[in-house]
Amino acid sequence: MSIKKFYYKVLFQSKILGTQNSSQNLKEFLCDHSLEIFNKMQ
Repeated sequence: MSIKKFYYKVLFQSKILGTQNSSQNLKEFLCDHSLEIFNKMQ
């Protein structure tokens, strides 16, 4: 999966979870997947 697709997936999930706490969910999501993202970027 490309970074762009991954990013859109995160945005889509944060929309589903609700805009009220999407930034918090986004932070948690990115923390959970930071290693995965880092590996994809290299």
